[in-house]
Amino acid sequence: MCNCCIDKPADAAKADDKGLASLPIRAYLDQTVVPILLQSLAELAKERPADPIEFVA
Repeated sequence: MCNCCIDKPADAAKADDKGLASLPIRAYLDQTVVPILLQSLAELAKERPADPIEFVA
């Protein structure tokens, strides 16, 4: 999975954090968590491991 803040300068990452903090909960989750979870769940559906919680974690 990617970490989109790695290539950003520290000032830009701080500005993004301030913008994220002001978002409503749903928008914050949609921008930060949902894309990663969707990738994980798609891979989970393909692999179908015996311990799906451990797989996603």
